[in-house]
Amino acid sequence: MDSTYSDAVGLWQRWTAEHTGELLTDAMAHATAHVANETIRECVSEVARLRAELDRYQGRTVHHCTEAQMSSAAAQLALDAATGDILRATDTGREWIFQAGSWAERGVH
Repeated sequence: MDSTYSDAVGLWQRWTAEHTGELLTDAMAHATAHVANETIRECVSEVARLRAELDRYQGRTVHHCTEAQMSSAAAQLALDAATGDILRATDTGREWIFQAGSWAERGVH
């Protein structure tokens, strides 16, 4: 997902948080928000599936952890990581890639 998509999702989430009362009391708004949230979940899931498929195809090793564990996992894995290895936070989708002996943010998530 590119940053424009991520930004749009963030804006949507902020808007729904600010308008919770309307979404709970207006049936049409509630239904629209429900469909939008379900569509976002499906898109995120499909992107994750396609990324995993691409990583397997490219022969990359992908290490999984939570966002809270990213820094400590990166430090531990750096000892044995190969160029191109991926460290992926399962709860946020954030990714780091091992390049030139250190971890760098992997594009967009």
